[in-house]
Amino acid sequence: MEFASHHRPFRQPNMANGTATTTLNISTTVAAEIQSFNFTIKFISTFLLIIIIILTLVGNSLVIRAFVAFRKLRNVTNYFVVSLAVTDILVAVFSMPMWAAYLLTGPQWQFSMWLMKIWQSVDILCGVASIFHLLLISIERYICISTPLTYHSVVTTPKTRVAICGAWSFALLMTVIKLVLWAKSRSTVYQLAAFLLCFAAPVVIMSYVYLMIFKVSRTQAKKMLLKIGEKTKRFCLPKELKAAKTLGVVMGAFVICWFPFFFLNIFNALCR
Repeated sequence: MEFASHHRPFRQPNMANGTATTTLNISTTVAAEIQSFNFTIKFISTFLLIIIIILTLVGNSLVIRAFVAFRKLRNVTNYFVVSLAVTDILVAVFSMPMWAAYLLTGPQWQFSMWLMKIWQSVDILCGVASIFHLLLISIERYICISTPLTYHSVVTTPKTRVAICGAWSFALLMTVIKLVLWAKSRSTVYQLAAFLLCFAAPVVIMSYVYLMIFKVSRTQAKKMLLKIGEKTKRFCLPKELKAAKTLGVVMGAFVICWFPFFFLNIFNALCR
């Protein structure tokens, strides 16, 4: 005891502090390296994004302008198309500029949290609305081709407006739920529900509907050929079938573009 009182005890080197210092230095170095995106990537991505914004605004504005100017274009299908154009314009006005700003200043978010919430909210609102508009268009095309004689009595303008309001209301509901559950543990459940309700189920339904469209159209074409021969060209089926094919291509492109987004979201939520 007396020896201990006159001699300073031996102190081992603090390895934890050394490790922490080394880790901090490495983290600082890595952070310095990734504090900004590569200049070439930023330039090319931002340039392409600006072109997409311009094309989106011009193209969809012309769609809406044509719908308003020409009365003949004001049919049920084009009501859905115009509403779909509105979603694209919202993305071009709100989401894409924020994405360009993020590319120029990222990968760290440099703006306020409420601006990030607005960005993600518009993405969710427009994305869900777009998917459900495509779903409604596929159902409308199926009714038109499968029951052409009763189509105009089944699919009316008031019903179309109600369906469009329903699509926007559901998209708004998903957006509000996301804001309520922001940074909460239940966000994983939300991501799973969003994947199933807003992507998987609509895609399955649309795929089945378009399969039935082509099946019904081929059957009707054969019956008409047997009954009225060359007069089949006067019937609206070829035009309607062409429209269905065009919308099917649009749906396929949309699914290909949106699948990585939903897949990465659900993968990130499950792997937290």
